[in-house]
This record gives sequence, structure tokens and C-alpha cells, in this order.
Amino acid sequence: MAPLPRAGPAAETTPRHSTPVPPAAAHVQGDATSWWLSTERMTICVDVDTARIVVAAPPIARKFIGQPATKLGRWLRRQPGFRCQKL
Repeated sequence: MAPLPRAGPAAETTPRHSTPVPPAAAHVQGDATSWWLSTERMTICVDVDTARIVVAAPPIARKFIGQPATKLGRWLRRQPGFRCQKL
């Protein structure tokens, strides 16, 4: 069965940008490393400094700023489907 013709103007698609994922906070100075952290419930990007302290995070993980990254990792590992990757 052939598809029905569309009424009105042709659909315009939004161009997909192939830019890399930005760090959690572009204003963070120094040797901060960005990490992509994902569970079945959320996906976030955080910045961790060389001392493994969280220096920038989105609102859902803001309470971990200034704390060791291991605490954030422990919290996320309790959620199903945890994955992480260094950006």
C-alpha cells in the first residue's frame, strides 16, 4: 500500500550538529576531566579535578560538588544500568 501524500509544505528537518559533548561547566579552569555517567534513570556529565573531586555537575548531582567522585559513583552504582566513560 502506497503512503498517502502529505498536505501542506514539505517537512523541514533540523540539521544534526556533530559537535562533541561539552563539559559540565565550561568555566571550570585547570585540569578538570569530564565524565559521562549514565543509568536507566538519568544521564549526566560531571567535571572531576586531578584530586578526584567533583568540581562541576548538573542540578541533580549538585550536592556532590566539592566531594570525592567516589561518593557520586557509589550513589549512581545503586541505580540499575550504571555506565561511565571519560570524555
